[in-house]
Amino acid sequence: MNIKEMYDLPFVSIQIEFRGKKVTLEHVMLDTGSASTLLNADVVRGIGMVPEENDVVKQVARLNYGGWSATSQF
Repeated sequence: MNIKEMYDLPFVSIQIEFRGKKVTLEHVMLDTGSASTLLNADVVRGIGMVPEENDVVKQVARLNYGGWSATSQF
């Protein structure tokens, strides 16, 4: 695993495979103390990873280091 430091935080690239389709995510923050993993719904939808019938979907507001804000669903 190649860990890069940005903003004094560890970042990695990951590859996700879902039902035979793959996507690579760059600049994923590595949080070793997190109880879960959040993925950008817009990105993983491209490989067919979408909420199933009984999944609970929540929104998270985030502030990027570039200064703009966005909302993601998971």
